[in-house]
Amino acid sequence: MPILSVHLLGKFTAYTAPAVMPAGLEVRKVQELLCYLLVHRSQPQHRETLAGTLWGETTAVQSRANLRKTLWQLHTAIEPCVEAGPPNLIDIQGEWLQIHPDADLWLDIELLESAYAMSKGQRGEELSAAVAAVLEDAVKLYHSDLLDGWYQDWCLFERERLQSMYLSLLDKLMGYCEFYVDYEKGIAYGADALRYDQTREQTHRRLMRLHFLAGDRPAALRQYERCRAILHESMLIEPAEQTIVLQEQIRRNTLNVAPNSVVVAAAQHELVDLRAMLQNLQATLSTNEAHVRKYLEAVEQLLSKRH
Repeated sequence: MPILSVHLLGKFTAYTAPAVMPAGLEVRKVQELLCYLLVHRSQPQHRETLAGTLWGETTAVQSRANLRKTLWQLHTAIEPCVEAGPPNLIDIQGEWLQIHPDADLWLDIELLESAYAMSKGQRGEELSAAVAAVLEDAVKLYHSDLLDGWYQDWCLFERERLQSMYLSLLDKLMGYCEFYVDYEKGIAYGADALRYDQTREQTHRRLMRLHFLAGDRPAALRQYERCRAILHESMLIEPAEQTIVLQEQIRRNTLNVAPNSVVVAAAQHELVDLRAMLQNLQATLSTNEAHVRKYLEAVEQLLSKRH
């Protein structure tokens, strides 16, 4: 288990095992320094730039003094948690500092970024089961946006970047669920996406398809009306042509179902039947094995009495 676990998605929390926040991390500027270094953990940060970013409202001299003080407070709070062995959490090289790449640390946004990188360039239907499982675990960590309630400029930029990754992962999972005929789960992913961006038209289109494929044409048409209303109220625009065409196909019941989905559905039913057959066979073999063991023990006892 990592020595330090940090959650940046939603409310900031950092704790050691057991779940105890290190003393000193309750100070807001200490939290901000740690969070900034964690978000930018792959890039060394120059003291001058870091001081200007976090204390831009003060003079250069004062901002450098604030950085030194806050860095000492962060070191005092964190380093007792990692004294069991090297390396220290923060690697300081002269004027440069960053989170040590080998630090014993668990970080929620790292899993989100790793899942995004792993699936980059792949459509939902192209995902393997293993990669889809990684994406599912990653989106479960997204309880809310990055450092919810913080409004610093650097935080707002990173919040938008991570939210975009999250929505991309949900979109891929919706495509994966459609291809593998898990419409209910795909619809749930779509609902999650719209909680963060109601104007995301591609999500509305996927939900329209999923509702229709699940056999609920009225729900698919209601999804279109919801999309049209939101776009008009929020942006004074109408749905894109492909959204309108999809709505017409659903209304006329002429939407083509991808052959792959039909094949996969049939294959899934066959696999379910095969699994049941193998489970029955396993149970029969276990029963027979128990009988053979019982009879063998009886024979052994008879043989031992004769000797």
